Amino acid sequence: MNKPKHDDQTRITFELQRRRRGLVIRVSLLTILLFLGAAKVLHRAYQIQVQRPQDYARHYREEIEVEQKRGNIYDRHGAELAVSIDLDSFFADPVTLRQHKLDPVIVVASLAPILGIDAAQLAGKLDSKKRFIWIKRRVSPSQSQAVRALGFAGKGIGARKEPRRYYPNLTTASHVLGFTDEQGHGVEGLERRFESRLRGATDNVSAIIDARGGVLFSAELLDHASARGQDLTLTLDREVQILTERELELGVRAVEARAGSVVVMNPTTGEVLAMANYPSFNPNDPGAADAANRRNRAVTDRYEPGS
Repeated sequence: MNKPKHDDQTRITFELQRRRRGLVIRVSLLTILLFLGAAKVLHRAYQIQVQRPQDYARHYREEIEVEQKRGNIYDRHGAELAVSIDLDSFFADPVTLRQHKLDPVIVVASLAPILGIDAAQLAGKLDSKKRFIWIKRRVSPSQSQAVRALGFAGKGIGARKEPRRYYPNLTTASHVLGFTDEQGHGVEGLERRFESRLRGATDNVSAIIDARGGVLFSAELLDHASARGQDLTLTLDREVQILTERELELGVRAVEARAGSVVVMNPTTGEVLAMANYPSFNPNDPGAADAANRRNRAVTDRYEPGS
């Protein structure tokens, strides 16, 4: 009668021993794998920092151009007249492209039409031993989306955010504000007059970057964090400016004049509340307007008193 009970006890003991042996084997395998992984990491670190530190510096340390955001321009009530927005700037690492065995012809044929750049010029850039070259800077969001959809990220093509000037009110106060060029330098108006105040510092700093071109660390970059351009607050009133420009356009059209200008001032303080010119232009795309339409006639043209 006791034999079945003894057999059950034996089976339980055997099952516990089997499970214990399985657990020991799994733990041992995991320990070995962790040890091998740690050994590989240590070996790689030894290669990079002891055996070939010069290769590490050449491959992963780059001189990058850092451009701080330009200061904003506001009206007397704090309304934004000119701001800086971040856009993607695309770059290439020709060495990484070759390591991933990407056909340069395919890369050029894919990127050139989207970015609107010369294919031969791009092919010449990619046929280089450099680790960092600009392809096109400050592209539109639609262009950025199309390039990212190609799937080249991490394979030698990357993007970095850079500021670009944007005028949210379009033509409003365009002659007063002026505009900037592709490099972010003030060309006309207050953008040019207060260039040194508005423009942040631009410098080449040493940084450690990853395979996608992202900055991992730069001690010099930390020192540039406070190098943003200074803001500028005007005496202009955006609402008065909008109203003035609208009435000026109606008046010019009514008398069939070629152009017109209006300046609205506070007679007590001399503050300029509005300065309007017609025809006007959009500073976000100044090249689309004639040079004559970009001229601030209110301060550049002579007129006869009392006319």
